[in-house]
Amino acid sequence: MSIGFLPGARPRRLMLLFAGAFAGAMLAASCGGGGGDVTGPPDPPPPPPPPAVGSVDLDPSAVNLAINQTSQLTATVRDAAGAALTGRTIAWATADAAVATVAASGMVTAVAPGEVQVTATSEGKVGTAVVTVSDESVATVQVTPDPATVAVGQTGQLVAVARSAGGSDLPGRPMTWTTADAAVATVNESGVVSGIAVGEVIVTATSEGKSGTARVTVSAVLVATVAVTPATTSISEGATVELTATAKDANGNTLAGRAPTWSTGNATVASVGAAGKVTGLSAGTATITATIEGKTGTSSITVTRATVASVTVAPTDPTVTAGQRVQLIATVKDGQGGVLQGRPVTWTTSAEAVAGVGPNGRVSGIVPGTVTITATSEGVSGSTTVTVTAAAGIVRTWKGGASGKATDWSAAANWNPSGVPIPLDTARVPATASSPVLKADVEIARLILSGGRLRTAGFRLKISGR
Repeated sequence: MSIGFLPGARPRRLMLLFAGAFAGAMLAASCGGGGGDVTGPPDPPPPPPPPAVGSVDLDPSAVNLAINQTSQLTATVRDAAGAALTGRTIAWATADAAVATVAASGMVTAVAPGEVQVTATSEGKVGTAVVTVSDESVATVQVTPDPATVAVGQTGQLVAVARSAGGSDLPGRPMTWTTADAAVATVNESGVVSGIAVGEVIVTATSEGKSGTARVTVSAVLVATVAVTPATTSISEGATVELTATAKDANGNTLAGRAPTWSTGNATVASVGAAGKVTGLSAGTATITATIEGKTGTSSITVTRATVASVTVAPTDPTVTAGQRVQLIATVKDGQGGVLQGRPVTWTTSAEAVAGVGPNGRVSGIVPGTVTITATSEGVSGSTTVTVTAAAGIVRTWKGGASGKATDWSAAANWNPSGVPIPLDTARVPATASSPVLKADVEIARLILSGGRLRTAGFRLKISGR
């Protein structure tokens, strides 16, 4: 294709138009051609702006310093909701550097007596602290009360006052508190003492190198009440129950390590041991008391009568010589094996001719043989077999009188050698005021009367009255 120029036309303008069209075509081709719209991924949204500073707080808000003293102020930047903000720039300033200066770290230095405001500014918000500078230094520190007393586990407040050389109080001076023995008592930065263990300790308050002390006595907490558990209970005779006594202070706190003393209000009904173990003795009620440091607590014990479950007789299968005695013991127990005290026991023998038994369980051998001795309590019985053996006969001489107590043939001391004659013995009876008469009291092998008259077996001794 050829391009011609008309007469009078301007070729330069046509060339520029052509060049512009060519450039547009090339741009469309480089962008994908086709003449369509050009699109791509959206740009990310911008990050939210940081929260604005709502306030600036200074701690402490008031400072008292002596000349050349320093104090660290801390600025906390917060948003409108009161939440702390970090990473914000803080500018510190003093209203009068002649009174006190402040460093970029918030450290204040006292220069001259007076009062000045120190400010911390962040993003237009200002926090203020008042700094008071005194030209008086601390000369003494007094701690009160002195002496002081606090109980173990409780707290007490000590107060320290700083004074100048002239005796005037210097309020607001920083104090450092220490204890000489933290095992006895501790102290915090406010002078609050906590009792740890019984004893004494020196607590010290220090300001500007000057110190004051107080002697603190830590005492045991006083017992206010004593609680005994269980407060009421019921046991049977012979049974036991363990009681527990708990000491408490006036606030109801349990006091450990306080040992009680136990006592019973009715020793016939129930006994109590040193450890609080109660034993039922007989039916009834008893009040058991625990005493700790003068304070008491009680438990009401009801003892019910136990049923006899068994009776045992001891010794088992004993042997006794004819004419001698052996003591038997009956033990009465309930169903749990507890011994029942004071239960009546009835004794019987299966053969009175062989051995007799008294109401107290004492068995008397009469003639050789065996016999069953039975002990019965409330319808329940136990028994043992007693063997009576023969004894060698000897001659016993009567040395008693003819009447009164001296005529008691069963008194061993009225015979020589001492001892009541048994069936194998020979009894020698000298002349007496009344002649002896024979009766079924003591059967003997032989009887020798006054003058040597001998009578053979089958006689029984007796003395009759005049």
